[in-house]
Order: sequence, then C-alpha cells, then structure tokens
Amino acid sequence: MSQVKAVIYARLSQEDRLEDTSLSIQNQITNLKRYIMSHSYDFIKVYADDGYTGGTMNRPAFQQMLKDLYQHKFNTIIVKDISRIGRNLIEVGHFIEEICPLERIRVISVLDQYDSDFYTNDDSIVFRSFMNDYYLKECKKKAYKSLESRITKKPLNTIPYYGYILKDKRFILHPEEAHVVKRIFDDYAKGVGTFELARKLKEEQIYCPAYSLNHKIQGKYSYKTPYDWSPNAIQRILKRKAYTGIHINGTFSKHFKELELENAYEAIIPLSLYESVQKKLKENQKNKFPPSKYAHFFYNKQTGIAGHLERRTTRTIQTKTGKLRTETFDPRLSLENFSVSIPILEKILRKEINRLFKELTQDKRYLADLITKDSNYLKKQIEDFQIAILKKESQMKRLIELRVSNQMNIPTYKDKMERAKEERRLLESKLANLKKQSSKESNQCYDQVIDKFLSLKQKNQEIMQIAKTLFKRIEIEKVNGKLILEFQYKCQDIKFDDFNLKLE
Repeated sequence: MSQVKAVIYARLSQEDRLEDTSLSIQNQITNLKRYIMSHSYDFIKVYADDGYTGGTMNRPAFQQMLKDLYQHKFNTIIVKDISRIGRNLIEVGHFIEEICPLERIRVISVLDQYDSDFYTNDDSIVFRSFMNDYYLKECKKKAYKSLESRITKKPLNTIPYYGYILKDKRFILHPEEAHVVKRIFDDYAKGVGTFELARKLKEEQIYCPAYSLNHKIQGKYSYKTPYDWSPNAIQRILKRKAYTGIHINGTFSKHFKELELENAYEAIIPLSLYESVQKKLKENQKNKFPPSKYAHFFYNKQTGIAGHLERRTTRTIQTKTGKLRTETFDPRLSLENFSVSIPILEKILRKEINRLFKELTQDKRYLADLITKDSNYLKKQIEDFQIAILKKESQMKRLIELRVSNQMNIPTYKDKMERAKEERRLLESKLANLKKQSSKESNQCYDQVIDKFLSLKQKNQEIMQIAKTLFKRIEIEKVNGKLILEFQYKCQDIKFDDFNLKLE
C-alpha cells in the first residue's frame, strides 16, 4: 500500500464553463484519477466545487477539505492547475506556503508540473497565482465597462414580452397580443379581479404568455392546453412597466443601478393607466388575508420548505350529467409535495401537548431532560472546540520538528510557539466557559418555557398558541402514507453569542 493518501480537488466557475467546455468538473476528476492510478497513489476522496468563483476561498467543498486536512485524513492534494485552488494571490499563497507545509500536506498541480515535495522554493507558483488574480480582475473590469456602455443605449433583453415580437433586434408590436394586454389593464382598472380575468381569457381560448413565448423562440415544450391563464400571469403583465414603452435595464444585476430607457419601443398603454393600476394593486395587496397562524411553524422535513395554508374550502365540479356541484372540504396545510388536513394536524398536536402536560405536572425537569437527550447542538459545539484544540497541538508539534531539524530559526520558532500556546489557552478557556454558560442559560430557558406552557394549558388556550409557546418549529414527513412529526423545542438550540472564536 502506498504511503501517499491522495485527494482530488476540482473547481469550475461559470466563466470557465463559458470559455472552455473541456474544463468540466467530470473531465477534471477523470484526468486526475488517471494520474493517481499511474503513480499508484491511494485514492481517498474527491472534493468538487461546481459553479463557484475562484475569487473567494469560501466554497463548500474547499472548506470541507480544509476540515479533513486538519484531521489528517490525507497527505496529498492533487489539482489540475493552481487556479483551481483559487485566483486570490494572498489566500492561495497562504494555503500553499503556510497551511500545507505546517500540516505536512503535499500539493501537486498536474498542468503546472508543480510538486511541493520537490519544488518548495519555486516562486513561479506564487507568480502564476498572482497572474490568475490579475486576470480575474481585468476580465471583470472589461465586462462591467462593456455592460455599462451598452446599458445606457438600448434594451439588453433579447426575449420578447407578451404583446411584442423580436424583429431585427427590436421589439415590434404583436397586434393580437397587444390588444389582450390593453384589455387586461382596462378591465383591472374598472374593478375586474385577476381570477376573473384569467377565467375569461381561458374560456375565450386566448393563448397564454407561456405558450406564446414558446412559439416565438421555437421552443420544444408541448402544452396540453395552450390557454392556461392564471392569476399570477395576469399580475406579471399588470406589473410590467415595459408596456408603457419604458424599458428598465439592470433589473437583475447587483453591479448596476436600474436605468429607464424612454421610448425604447412602441407603447401599448399610456403611463397614466399603468400608474393607476399600480395603486390599485397595492390597495388590493393590503386587503389580502393576514398571515395565518400556521405560517413559518410547520416545515417539510425533506425539503425544509415552510408550509402554507390552503384557504379555499369549497370547489365546484361538473358531474357526469353536466350539472355543477359544490364540494366542501377541510382546510389543509400544503407542504410542497403533500398536504395535511388542519383538523387532523391539530388533533396530533393536542395529543402530544396533553402527554407533555401530564409528564410536566409530575416532574418539571422532564422537558429539560428530553431536550438535552434529543439535542446535538451542545455536543457539536464541544466537538468543534476539541477539534480546534487538537489542530493547535498538531501545529505546535510541527513547530518543534521544524526547529529540531534546523528548518526554522530560534526567534521565529519562539514567536510562533508563543502565539500557538496563547491560542490553545484561549480555546480551552472558551470551552470551559461554554459548558458552564450552557448549563446556566438552558436552566433559565427551560423554567420560563415550562411556566408559560403550564399557565396557557391550564387556561385552555387555543392549541396553536400553546404549541408556539413550547415548540420552535415542527417538521413533518409522510412515510408510507403515515404522518411523522418531529418537534423542535424552544430551548433546543441555545445560541452562545459570547463564543465568536473562529474554529476553522
């Protein structure tokens, strides 16, 4: 078995993808695996950041690789070239010349023909890193300058809005669609709602915006019904200022302010009508239902998406005989890929709350014991500090080895060793305080939550009010048709703001 335990790091930014398709993540990994096999190294793992810029080192896979590096899970990092590590001169230089030698990590860059074990004093690697950083900044400057000059001259949008077609790189009116847009604005201004407008257009079999756009750009989507108008589609049309002939550039860019170009193309409606419709939209928004008591409390466990209340409790269907029949059903909580009946959900909640109430009336520490048992938060905090302390001790051992082998002079050794000792002492102090503080704060938190919960339960308050006193959030999943609820208690994730020491 080889003594070289190698990992692969691959990265591809959006800019790289546009420039050269051969730079794909899969190609990088395949070529580097071939390199590892040809040198008979032990392959450990692949770390890949797809779609992340090299201008920052704060990338998920790279940060995970750093954590594993400090735990000595490997001793060699292999990359396609140095720019895959990053394009920032200072950060890449610090990683290659400070962190890796200190942790005895070998770095191999295949295309650069660089191996840190044989070229430890090779300044060309730092220079290449500098050139990569310079190249990144220059490309940004040129791209922003080009966009800045274009953004003030003409619309940058190449996809025509509903009501227009693209001809000779200009928006030209589509007579039939323009008539529909004008009608939508006029009817809404007269008091016709978005649901009613969508229903009428669907009944009249007028092509919807999605179908129209697919036809204009010669898309390959197929539609069962090309007349699928929705209230949301109506709202998007009503909010679009482009129908007044004013185009807004820079809408989706954080680098440029929004810039209005007047008379960019022929207007469908006057500006006065657009402004009156915007006022009406704001008024109608205020009159909507207030947020439900179920909002931001129930979550889909698999996706993490918050549930929302389906307010409609009746629907009209057509029977086989052609008659219309109104059906009534319970309100439901929608959780993306499934929904739950509100009465059933409240029944499950009531059962859990009654069980907890019974336990707490006998022993007030029951909840504290339950949370401590279920929560991994404190354990995770302690582990992080322990790993940080081990890492610091490893650095100190490495310093001693460098001094013994005369690879480091005495003043440098003393300075670095003093700093390492001070940092370790600080970490140990923080860890001790963390344990002490967590116990104190959690006890106070438990007492407050339990007292409020018991008070509301004895007063027979509404079930959701009691639940929100005790639980921070409830995660729901459906397994084989059965609902499974996971409760996160209010004190389960106590935050320790005093301990802001970086553990990376």
